[in-house]
Amino acid sequence: MTVRTKIKAIGNSQGIVIPKELMASAGLSPRDEVIIEASGGKLIITRSDSDYAQAMQAGRRFARHYRRTMAALAE
Repeated sequence: MTVRTKIKAIGNSQGIVIPKELMASAGLSPRDEVIIEASGGKLIITRSDSDYAQAMQAGRRFARHYRRTMAALAE
């Protein structure tokens, strides 16, 4: 399904309105958390997997905390 819409100013940010039919087609609900990526001139919106997000956050904390150790192991 393809929908044409315009980007609108919302305070100091920008936003778009996603029609109900498109949300249903993508399996998204109004309160779902999503990840938005920019790639090749496109925005890609995917539902956030909370388990994955938590694991990635833990991994980033680990990498930040053990930065020097990881660099030494990489040599």
